[in-house]
Amino acid sequence: MKPVLCTLCFVSFLFVSLNAEEKITYVELPEHTGGIRAMAFSPDGKKIVTIDDENIRIWNVESGKLLHAWPTHTMGMHTAAVSSDGLRVATASKEDSTVRIWDVTAFSLEIKPHTPASPPSVPANPTPSEKEEATKSRLDLPPDANEEAELTALREQILAQERAQELALIEEERKIIPLVDDPDKLIPLDPVDRIWITADRKKVVLLGRVVFREGFLELLACRVRSKEHESILSIRVKPHVVHAALLAVNARPGHPVQFSPAFVPASGDRIDITLRWQTSHRSSSGAGEVKTHESPAQDWIWDMSNSREGEKRAMQTHWVFSGSRTYRDAAGNSRYLADETGELFGLSNFVGSILDVPIQSSADNTQLLFGCFTERIPPIDTPVTIILTPNTH
Repeated sequence: MKPVLCTLCFVSFLFVSLNAEEKITYVELPEHTGGIRAMAFSPDGKKIVTIDDENIRIWNVESGKLLHAWPTHTMGMHTAAVSSDGLRVATASKEDSTVRIWDVTAFSLEIKPHTPASPPSVPANPTPSEKEEATKSRLDLPPDANEEAELTALREQILAQERAQELALIEEERKIIPLVDDPDKLIPLDPVDRIWITADRKKVVLLGRVVFREGFLELLACRVRSKEHESILSIRVKPHVVHAALLAVNARPGHPVQFSPAFVPASGDRIDITLRWQTSHRSSSGAGEVKTHESPAQDWIWDMSNSREGEKRAMQTHWVFSGSRTYRDAAGNSRYLADETGELFGLSNFVGSILDVPIQSSADNTQLLFGCFTERIPPIDTPVTIILTPNTH
């Protein structure tokens, strides 16, 4: 069976192979709990290494069986590679600025000196089983009881660290007051997520923070721990709750972008996005002063397709309430795609985005239309109040 294509599909991994009769075979690898960031084949082509926000997993290509899994970075990973001898897996994270090399025989960061063993003896006319044994990758080695215990301990340690960091951040975010008039009159919509509608039921208010301010963009905002490497804002609100909030202020959804048989842009009520944030500085008298800023979201986005050399132009198009596509899982339950992908307010066209641009805007890295207008974006981790206003005129 000859592998010809691998694609990252929501939170599962779809392996497409082509056999001698050129029939396409699909092997789904469904164990991931978050969006898959990257993958790599083992040197012998019999294993696939995949990574999500928290774990490395090693799979058997032929059967789709999960062979090993272990936790890694405390913040999201973005790429992976397997060494030519199959002994190590390297992962890199943009969020914590680290590269880590893992000994797959120990499933830990402890890299032991490795002296290449003498090539195994192979009979002059080896049988298929003898040839396979002689060329077997170390990724094939099954874990023993000690490895399993070490893996469990490592997982618990990393998860405990992540939970502590996450709880501290959530506690800090709960102290933030939305930058709106009469914040005490806001109507909360969820017992956990910090999202409100205004008392006149005309606007949706939610909180985010700046996570990206230099580079190309595919989104204005994403859900926390999803696509923060290509989105200016990260938001700790479940996407389907954002959708419900827009319905509560009488916004009318249209349909997500369609790519076939012909391109059809996303449709729905226009949604204006206003951003508010604060800066602090000392006055001439030495007293601390806090200034509140307000800007349409477009001002933070560089429209690369309409800018000239030496002249950066802000984004001119608006967003529409397309609403994310829904689908049915293996159990037949309806699922809201944005809850899986984290796509909230898009700049490239995604069927999962709640808000999308009503123009053709590719997610292909060579055809991206938008980038960060860095000079206008406040520093990383700046809290931002996001105000969504339906505009039906």
